[in-house]
Amino acid sequence: MRSEIPAFGPATSLVAIPASWLVFRTVEITLMLTPLALVTVAWHTWLTDQRPRDPRFVAGALLATLAGCAIIPFLLPAPVPGMVACVLATAACSAGALFLLPFAKSRAKWLAFTGSAMTLLFVAFFFFLFA
Repeated sequence: MRSEIPAFGPATSLVAIPASWLVFRTVEITLMLTPLALVTVAWHTWLTDQRPRDPRFVAGALLATLAGCAIIPFLLPAPVPGMVACVLATAACSAGALFLLPFAKSRAKWLAFTGSAMTLLFVAFFFFLFA
């Protein structure tokens, strides 16, 4: 008895994926990458200002960068304990950045602050939406 292996065709290609799922994933990935882009621009602005001595900005932007990178595992399927650890790490880094950045002297602090706030809102929205 030979099992039939379906050929790759219209039933198994992108046509079979619902358009709403593709739109949802596109919006999700865009919302995940926007905070990283804002923090990258903040680092670039800080570097073009000849790196003024501002330890609060450096610590806050570093935490915002870590929070933005901690979102990336949301794209991978993971067991619930791993996802909870990812959410907690992202929330802790974002909260730390939101605490430090308003007191920084650098003019780029609001870019990193906005990126960190977007990261925290993204994590809260998607975690509570799917929890």
